[in-house]
Amino acid sequence: MHELVERDIPLARLQALRREAAAGQGRVALLAGEAGIGKTSLLLQMLRQPDGQAAGPVWWGGCDALQTPLPLAPLLDVARDAAPAFAALLDGPRPALFDAVLAGLRAAPLLFVVEDAHWADEATLDLLKFLGRRIAGTRALLIVSYRDDELGATHPLRRLLGELPQAERIELAPLTPAGVALLARRALRDPAALHATTQGNPFFVTELLRHGTTELPRSVQDLVLARFARLGAGARQLLGAAALVPGRIERWLLAAVLPDLDALAETLDSGLLRTDGPEALAFRHELARTAIEATLAGPQALHARLLQALAAHGGVAPARLAHHALGADDAAEIRRHVPLAAEAALARGSLREAARHYRAALAHAEPAMLPRWLEAFADLGQRIDAIDEAIAARERLDALLDGQPQGIRALNLSRLAMMYVHMSRNAEADAASARAIALVQQHGGSPSGATAAVYGTEAALRMLNRECEAAVDWARRSLALAGGDRLRQLASLSTLGTALMFLDYDAGCRQMQEVLDLALAEGHAPIAAQALMNLGSAAGELMRYADGMAWLRRGADFAAERELDAAAHYAQAWLALCCLQSGLWDEAGMRAASVVDRPASSAISRLMALLALARLRIRRGDPGAEEALDAATALAAGTLQRIAPVRA
Repeated sequence: MHELVERDIPLARLQALRREAAAGQGRVALLAGEAGIGKTSLLLQMLRQPDGQAAGPVWWGGCDALQTPLPLAPLLDVARDAAPAFAALLDGPRPALFDAVLAGLRAAPLLFVVEDAHWADEATLDLLKFLGRRIAGTRALLIVSYRDDELGATHPLRRLLGELPQAERIELAPLTPAGVALLARRALRDPAALHATTQGNPFFVTELLRHGTTELPRSVQDLVLARFARLGAGARQLLGAAALVPGRIERWLLAAVLPDLDALAETLDSGLLRTDGPEALAFRHELARTAIEATLAGPQALHARLLQALAAHGGVAPARLAHHALGADDAAEIRRHVPLAAEAALARGSLREAARHYRAALAHAEPAMLPRWLEAFADLGQRIDAIDEAIAARERLDALLDGQPQGIRALNLSRLAMMYVHMSRNAEADAASARAIALVQQHGGSPSGATAAVYGTEAALRMLNRECEAAVDWARRSLALAGGDRLRQLASLSTLGTALMFLDYDAGCRQMQEVLDLALAEGHAPIAAQALMNLGSAAGELMRYADGMAWLRRGADFAAERELDAAAHYAQAWLALCCLQSGLWDEAGMRAASVVDRPASSAISRLMALLALARLRIRRGDPGAEEALDAATALAAGTLQRIAPVRA
């Protein structure tokens, strides 16, 4: 165990926060520092110095650098090690799971550590946001550690940090020359040269002292590999296998893929690998793992053995199997495991992870699989605001469906039309919808469900173009054919209600409230998000800003918590406009920038956010108004709803 140097102040602060939490004032601590700064060592030291006033259970979980992050990985770690009550809900709906985790934090004084949040999947970030906003009513201390030097301006974690203003921020600084001198003199090394070489990074310092060289190699990779090369063949083989497994690696898994584990003691003595409980191992630092992984020649065969062992063992998360299938570059195994990982992510509400898995699966799909996977990916792309990719998937699907039943082709075309709208390609949307209508009306028509969906899309297009009477007519024709299709009923009722808001505001609002209540009661989150977004944006367009802000605030939070990014971004853009018109200029600027700064946001969301920024800059006399208007104008070639406010 390495001695901690110059960590007394942050350690004392963490212990004080734990006491405050145990006394009934739940807290969040954000522990930041660059790779190798000693975040884990500090947390372990905190546990080695128990405080009687802050006794209680410990939940400890981490995020791993998987090719596609494992949804809610910290909860899986906690469930495995602590058997909490929420474990039974891990495969269920996310809202119920989050409520159960919160109940666990309220039950007793508790320390919940989430390590390496810079690798967190979006579901984990949503969990941290959910807990962070409610933790004051618990007796828990939530500590979130992350590498602040890996957070770019648009990193998802950075947005979370901005949404937890009450959290205690603890940043671990590099060691001072005096701190390095304390370690160097004990090792009979020149402290000035050591500090100049390492810049006080504790990992670099301890590695350099252990390694015995006089200069730090060009990178940490060189430092790790210099020691790695001195190990015996068995130890190198063991470390190579372990390096392909992000996070912890079970001993049984190593035993399954290696002829023997005789070299395990040598790897532990090297300091590269450490024990992680009685049944698992982990690299002492992720830098060491990635350094070794990068040197492996032809790791596909080893990935294949790891995959075979995990699959035979059973009970392994599909994302782990998918990770090794991709590493093995085995098309058959990718087709077998990656879609299952996507379905598992989707079942947990992790839409972005599911989309990443389907994206990987599509690169290896056989012809028979393509239509189903393209449909799944396109649907996810529309929800998470990856609209360009979703359009490409539906256009590809349209070509594949040539010769298929007319109803199937028409459904894809009508869905493609709505995606064109998201990218302000309204002429193409109208053309696609017209093709879909023609298909379902040919030769006696198509099944009523397909026709209802196609008519519902046409109703939405007319509503968006503010042809409200036509929208009402198409929506009613859709409802007459919807039969027992509840989603279609609710979607057409939502379009009908939105159109009515422009004809009779109060009647339209009553209709939309009914749709919203039904969607929430029946668990149709996308319909509920759409209803909230339509209520808010229509109220904003009709200059009922108080109503609009109320609906849009609720809608933005509701959609974001469920990874319905397209709805969330559009709600944020319209909320920026409503805030601007209500004199809330700072909030307007913040919300508009949050959309404009996302390159993947749909055209209609970016357009409305740019409009808000341009108006704000004009009113404040800030520079950049013309540039924002020019950018908005370039996106506005669509409906009157888009062109009029930009031109005005």
